Amino acid sequence: MPPVKYLLAATLVLSGCSGIGGQPVPHGLVQVVLTEPLTIPAGRAHATFQGGRQVGGVNRYSPWCELEIQTVSEEPQRVEPVSIMVERVGQAFIKDYNTRMPALLGGLSCSDLVFQETTWWMEPESGSPVLYLRCFAPYTNCIFGPPLSPEQIQDVVGPRLDIRVDTRI
Repeated sequence: MPPVKYLLAATLVLSGCSGIGGQPVPHGLVQVVLTEPLTIPAGRAHATFQGGRQVGGVNRYSPWCELEIQTVSEEPQRVEPVSIMVERVGQAFIKDYNTRMPALLGGLSCSDLVFQETTWWMEPESGSPVLYLRCFAPYTNCIFGPPLSPEQIQDVVGPRLDIRVDTRI
C-alpha cells in the first residue's frame, strides 16, 4: 500500500473517533427551530427526515437526519415548536449508522458504504425534550467527503425545522 493510503487511513481512523464529546459551538452561532409540532412515532425516540420531509424509513444512499428526544414511549409523542441553540458538534466517519462503528475498524473496502456523521447536541437548558440532531452523508466507492453543511441539512429536514446560522461570527 503506498504511503498516501496510510495517511488517508490514519485520517479516517482519527475522524471516526472525533464524535466523542464533540466540539463546543460559540453561543448563538447555530440554532434549530422546530416550526410546528412534530410527532415521534411509537416505540422510538427520534423522527427521521429525508428529502425535505419526515419519513418512516430511509434510503441509505441519500443524506438523512434524525431528531432525537429523551424518551421512548409505547405511544406517539408530540414535540411542541421550540427554538434551541446548538451547544456542541460531534463528527465521526462510520461504517454502520446503527452501531456507530468507526469506518476502518475491521478494515474498509471500496465497495463498502460509509457515512460522515454530524451530531448537533442541543443546549439542555432549553426545556425541550430534544437532545440532538444527527445527520448522515453517505459515501461509496472510496470517495470520501465532508459532513453535511447547514444548508444541506436544511434541505434534508425541510421546512419543519429551520436551521439558523449566525454568519456575523
